[in-house]
Amino acid sequence: MQQPPQPTQENLVSIVSMTLSELRAERQQLVTLPADAAQEASCAPVAG
Repeated sequence: MQQPPQPTQENLVSIVSMTLSELRAERQQLVTLPADAAQEASCAPVAG
């Protein structure tokens, strides 16, 4: 009987690095937002 191909450690590392790079890009997009939009998006109460 043939076993399904197991993901090798190199494949897992590449998948994790791709996911981390995508998350980093999303975080950079959030950082580039205006300050007031970032405050609205966050759950912190805005004083005023």
